[in-house]
Amino acid sequence: EGFSNVMLMGWICGLPTLTLISDPDDLIVSNKMGFRCDNFENLSSNFGMLIHDSDLYSQMSRNAMAYVNQNNNKENILQQYLEIFGRGTSSSVSSLPGLI
Repeated sequence: EGFSNVMLMGWICGLPTLTLISDPDDLIVSNKMGFRCDNFENLSSNFGMLIHDSDLYSQMSRNAMAYVNQNNNKENILQQYLEIFGRGTSSSVSSLPGLI
């Protein structure tokens, strides 16, 4: 699955992410919200790191909550909708791919 709502729900609760291979737009690694693992051995190792290093867990937890609050809060999303749909002309909406 691409950008999963499950990830957003976890991040808003401050849960670091462990994922196998998938990291949509490199968000997890670049924002230091968890680990993208290439195999189960790597997944297990990173899980062990998170449960034994409370500072690492706390930092990734804070990063995850900050990412959601900065990028996915309702005010920002509403503003994006207003910018797209608030233009008042059908041509602006119809020019968006996949909408009409």
